[in-house]
Amino acid sequence: MKILLGVAGFFVLCIGLVVWKGYSWWQANGKAYVAAVKTSGEDGRVFGRTSDNAGCVKSALDRFATDTSTLGSLQATAYVQNCLPESKPTPGFCDGVPQSTDFAAARDWSKSKCATVTAANDRSCRMVMGPVPRFCHPRDKNNS
Repeated sequence: MKILLGVAGFFVLCIGLVVWKGYSWWQANGKAYVAAVKTSGEDGRVFGRTSDNAGCVKSALDRFATDTSTLGSLQATAYVQNCLPESKPTPGFCDGVPQSTDFAAARDWSKSKCATVTAANDRSCRMVMGPVPRFCHPRDKNNS
């Protein structure tokens, strides 16, 4: 029984340490992350007003091609999510794009598209492509 309590106590201690580390990290870095993602989203919105759908994706790939950090991934996603709705339609942009709810198909589509983009890092490219299925196939608000 003492061994079981010792093991349980050890796991509780480990979980507490992880929570404390996460909280400490967030206190030190959270505001900067939120501000950077917000700025990137606004940059995407502004760029989208003067571009088309394909231009949004190309611009995001150019901006975030080498940034494989978590922050870079979040910024790339925010940029594209805010750029696409503001941009002009690109003929054929959504052709072949799967539903965002079909995760396997969306992942495969993203990998396939990224394989044709040689200048971008694969992870960065997938973060840029991630919002495209949601843009091309928005949920019907009456059916969600």
